[in-house]
Amino acid sequence: MATGDLHEDPYVSPGDKVYAPEADLVYVSGQVRTPGAFPLKSGMTFRMAISKAGGLTDSGSEKAATLTRDGKKTKHVDLDSKVMPGDTVVIGERLF
Repeated sequence: MATGDLHEDPYVSPGDKVYAPEADLVYVSGQVRTPGAFPLKSGMTFRMAISKAGGLTDSGSEKAATLTRDGKKTKHVDLDSKVMPGDTVVIGERLF
């Protein structure tokens, strides 16, 4: 909505309705620094989603990542593959 020019930006008045569609989300949890739900960006990979979550903790392991998509859990995640709306990735711990 904002154009950068204050004279061209719309003003919101009483009674106006502003519609903002909900963003598609990806969920990242486990051994990441800032777990949570993050807006899905076009072309986002699992590696990028983990980065949005602050990266791995000291005990986190990319090899121990699991993915839940459409209710199905996958134990091996290609971190360079594309994220889909509603995906949940959980980063596990390194053993040593």
